[in-house]
Amino acid sequence: MSHVTLQGMALELGIHVPRSRHFLDFQAGRGRDVEGVVFYVDCRYDSSRSGFHGTVPFINQADNRIVEMITLTRREAGNSWRIETAAISKGIELLRDRGITIAEIIHDDNNFVDSLLNSYGIQGIVTGKEEIGWGL
Repeated sequence: MSHVTLQGMALELGIHVPRSRHFLDFQAGRGRDVEGVVFYVDCRYDSSRSGFHGTVPFINQADNRIVEMITLTRREAGNSWRIETAAISKGIELLRDRGITIAEIIHDDNNFVDSLLNSYGIQGIVTGKEEIGWGL
């Protein structure tokens, strides 16, 4: 998916949808035969600069429930910039070990996460936090 916002796509299609997670419910998997679970992920840190801990919840798009939550320290990840990618990688492994098929992961614009998802063969959907109700 290119860097066109989901809201912009709705306008092109002539659909009025407010910026909310409901639009992503409509968009995720559209035009594809998606099998498995679609997750929202985003890392939250214990401070805004050089956080020591980072937590990534894996939220099931279908019911908005947290299925997995990974917390790593910068020592475990190597440095604070790698926490999100390392936590998502660990979460994917844990979910797969539990037999959960991941269809897509919706995340904020992070090239490292995109590369990671490509290495796992998982479709990534890039969006802003305001479009799914985060960062309020």
